[in-house]
Amino acid sequence: MFSGRSVAVVIPAFNEEQAIARTVRAVPGFVDRVIVVDDASQDRTGRLASRSRRRGLEVLRHDANRGVGGAIVTGYRRALALGIDVTCVMAGDGQMDPADLPTVLAPIAEGRADYVKGNRFLRGDVWRVMPPSRIAGNLVLSCMTKITSGYWEVFDSQCGYTAASRRSTSIGSSRATAIPSISSRVSTPPARAWRTSRSAPSMARPGRAASTCRRSSTRSSG
Repeated sequence: MFSGRSVAVVIPAFNEEQAIARTVRAVPGFVDRVIVVDDASQDRTGRLASRSRRRGLEVLRHDANRGVGGAIVTGYRRALALGIDVTCVMAGDGQMDPADLPTVLAPIAEGRADYVKGNRFLRGDVWRVMPPSRIAGNLVLSCMTKITSGYWEVFDSQCGYTAASRRSTSIGSSRATAIPSISSRVSTPPARAWRTSRSAPSMARPGRAASTCRRSSTRSSG
């Protein structure tokens, strides 16, 4: 529980046997459910995740690879079935700092937002540690996402560190597109459902500065 809200962390994973157990163990203790979605891995990802024996752990497996977006949708739907209040997404390779989770959760737990999304470009060091080609590609994709989604205040569409209220999780899981491999297509609710946004800093994980995110949050209009 976090500020009286039940919390789940969805971890989409494909061929992450080297990192998955460490990633599961690193999830903070206040998280009620950890939902690992093994996206038809060809290695021991699912088995090693199960052996972590963390309280509240559940490992789901796809028979065929659906991409990270499809794995997130599966996790969202399971969290909804469990009645979870806030669902977060963290990568299976451990690139997202668990210490940032309270910062990402706080706007939703306090009733100030329904959806919180990271933005690495609000950190000055991202321009130094992220390869120029990746920066260029991310900028283009972020601009395209702004245009197609209507989220003009949200940037860095490729940063997957997110938190969603039960309402926005329901919207995201019910509006999954036919191209589930693109996570921004399924993890971002329609813009017309929200009205305000804001951002705040989060800390870098040692050795993973390129994955550091600040948060952007959106508030429901209804």
